[in-house]
Amino acid sequence: ARQGRVVSMGGRDLRTSAAAPLLLAALAWPRLGLAQTPAPPTAPNVTPDVPRVLVHVEGAPDAVVQQDAKGDGQWTTVCTGSCDALVPLGPATRIDGDGLRTSSTFHLDAPAGGRVTLNVAPGSSGRFATGLFLVPIGVLAILGGSYLTLAALASGGGSEAIQPPPPSPVPGEIVIGLGAAVVIGGVVLLVHDATTSVRQASAAPAAPPPAASGPPAPAWRERTPEERALPVAAVAPLWVGRF
Repeated sequence: ARQGRVVSMGGRDLRTSAAAPLLLAALAWPRLGLAQTPAPPTAPNVTPDVPRVLVHVEGAPDAVVQQDAKGDGQWTTVCTGSCDALVPLGPATRIDGDGLRTSSTFHLDAPAGGRVTLNVAPGSSGRFATGLFLVPIGVLAILGGSYLTLAALASGGGSEAIQPPPPSPVPGEIVIGLGAAVVIGGVVLLVHDATTSVRQASAAPAAPPPAASGPPAPAWRERTPEERALPVAAVAPLWVGRF
């Protein structure tokens, strides 16, 4: 055997050979394993999950579903668009979004684990602002038309005419009519788009299929050659009729 240099271990001389590195590694391995052994992980604090429902939104592609989780008026977005996400069941909920009037606060009406569809009739912020602009303009037009009508009547009341002039629309009356139409249109926009309305349609979670009772049905099997060789039993008809 090939002999090499002398290695001192614990006061004894060990002549290295081809198996010496393996022996040194075997002696050092337990100490390395003890030094690198990680501490056992601590168990995390597991909190029970809150009940949730699957929410689906229809009628408003730009809708944003928000909830006030802590009841402090801080609204957070839980899903957008058609949603189709699991949402906590308890907190107050509302519908908001870009260009939409904020809906009234409501609670999800569905059993835990069920499904609820929110049918949203969006109220437009732009149309509501247009209604706010049209109503005072129409009121001013009505007041201006009334003034023109009274002025025309006062100017023609003192003159004596032999024949009355042919009937013609008074400019003040036209202004009054236009102002009334503007006011009506503005009020319609204010009422229609005052808020975003929401209707809920809930469904309970699907029940699991009932367990089969009784013995299981026998599985289909192919006929054996012996069964195929048997003659087919002939059955005579008991009654023959013609229709």
